[in-house]
Amino acid sequence: MHLLYDFICDPNIMIKLLQNYSHLALRKNLFSIKNFIEIKDGTLQKFLEDVYKKALKHVQNCEVIFFNKILYKFVKSFALCINL
Repeated sequence: MHLLYDFICDPNIMIKLLQNYSHLALRKNLFSIKNFIEIKDGTLQKFLEDVYKKALKHVQNCEVIFFNKILYKFVKSFALCINL
């Protein structure tokens, strides 16, 4: 998530999408016990996949990012790598 946080046109968009999980945008891995429980039951993965899809949709439709094609190509190739 921190890669999207670094490259998206407005970091507040990622903070809004991550809601109470903004700590997951940090470069260092920081997990709570709640996060570990959610990892085990699969809910954190589903949440993060949803956040990623919303962020990617923003990237594809953002006029600021449109003019920065290097960023767009990076995000799109990343999505292909993780099969979203």
